[in-house]
Parts: sequence; C-alpha cells; structure tokens
Amino acid sequence: MNRDLLCRGAGVLAIIAGVALAYWGVWEPLELARNGAPEISYRMKTAIGVPLILLGGLAYVIGGAKFDALTRNPENGRFTKWGLILAVPMLALGGLLYWWMTQQFDAMGYVQA
Repeated sequence: MNRDLLCRGAGVLAIIAGVALAYWGVWEPLELARNGAPEISYRMKTAIGVPLILLGGLAYVIGGAKFDALTRNPENGRFTKWGLILAVPMLALGGLLYWWMTQQFDAMGYVQA
C-alpha cells in the first residue's frame, strides 16, 4: 500500500478517535454538569489528549507521508526534534482545555476530589 495513503488514512482514524474522545471526555461531562448531575467524572489525560489527537490527525491528513517523515524517525518510530516542537503547542492547548473545563465545573459548584 502507498505510504502516503496509509499516513492519511491513519490521520482520518485519529480524527474520528479524537472526536469520539472529545464527546465522551469533554462534552458529555459538561452536559451532565449543566443538567445538574450529582457527580461528574472527567480525566486530565483525556482533556490534554483531545487536541493532540485531533490536530495530529489533521496534520497527517493534510501532510501524509511528508508530515510523518518530518515528525517521526522511520528507524525507531520516535519523535524527531520537529515532532517534539510541534507537540508542545498541541499539549499546551490540551492543558488550556483542562483548565477551562475545571473553571466551568468550579463555576457550577462542583468540587474536585
């Protein structure tokens, strides 16, 4: 199979996974809180992972094999320096999303345990 097509397909799957994770990990807890649920459960890892998975998937759909070669070492699969540089703002967006969620829950009167 063509490497470029494989990378773009992986990007599509990552976007689908990111949307599902955003629904179950971000949207659903916020909706439960808005509807007055007695307890809300959410995870920091989920909030941080959503932008990373969505934006990474989008980059793979747009860039394909070129983006993969830029961000991953083909020999061992580890991030290159550009992969790490691009991951930092995505992780920062995830941290911002988690902070925003925490602020929303605090404003609705929920206390973190």
